[in-house]
Amino acid sequence: MTNSNKSKQKEFDLEKAIITWKKSLRCLNAVKDGDLVELEGYLRDKIDELSGEGLSEQEAFQKATSEFTDLDGLDSDYFRARSASSLKSRPPWKPPRCIPALLWNYFKIVGRKLKRQIESSYPDILSWAKPSLAVLKGTKLGSIPDGPLKLEDFYDAILWLGSISTISYSGLVYETVEDESYYT
Repeated sequence: MTNSNKSKQKEFDLEKAIITWKKSLRCLNAVKDGDLVELEGYLRDKIDELSGEGLSEQEAFQKATSEFTDLDGLDSDYFRARSASSLKSRPPWKPPRCIPALLWNYFKIVGRKLKRQIESSYPDILSWAKPSLAVLKGTKLGSIPDGPLKLEDFYDAILWLGSISTISYSGLVYETVEDESYYT
């Protein structure tokens, strides 16, 4: 291989680099073809500006594309700009913060955590009558830490139904619910 072939092989092809960069942006859900044209125009202007400051095409390209390193942020920004409603703050391709179908599981986890904290800090709770209602404000039970705050900061009282292992669950009887006298 001659020196001229080596120099051609190492030569930077700006057009090919821009095409590759545009392909990497096509994976974004909110960025449309018109946006890509606009972003490409911005990139070319930035490369021209940096080349005018004395940088090579390759250095200018690398510096200009470094502004687009946070593709998730760019995707979310384009989504928010197009959303007609401020209620749609989460793009549809992002997972929800809270899944309603798992709400019961969230409550069970909080209940187990609370039970462990209470039983470890208040061992005589197992001897309480069932059911019992314990006010938390100003009590030892209320001063149990739950992160930076205390239980009394979150709850007014605790309804003690017994240990979780002794509680039984029953399903809803639909005939009872359908009977209007059930509600009076």
